Amino acid sequence: MIAMSVAEIAEILGGTVHRVDTTVIVNDLVTDSRQAVAGAMFVAIRGENLDGHDFAASAISNGASVVLAGREIDVPCIVVADPVLALGALARWVREHKL
Repeated sequence: MIAMSVAEIAEILGGTVHRVDTTVIVNDLVTDSRQAVAGAMFVAIRGENLDGHDFAASAISNGASVVLAGREIDVPCIVVADPVLALGALARWVREHKL
């Protein structure tokens, strides 16, 4: 992923920022909280058996800078209607504007 600020990501996705400095730079995306590192954005995906929102605090503890979430949670996050659709929209935007 190319480096983008939390503010840029939130604007592109129409998301709402909570508990995070909007100047923070994100340069990686992960969907597994155990793979979170400094500068990463953890995408909280709700599946059939697990809900990524339950692992958001762990992702932040492991170093993630922010969580892309479907609801407001008690960690730095960008809240969108659907994190999976938002991830696709972000990928599409990057491809169209940043290549």
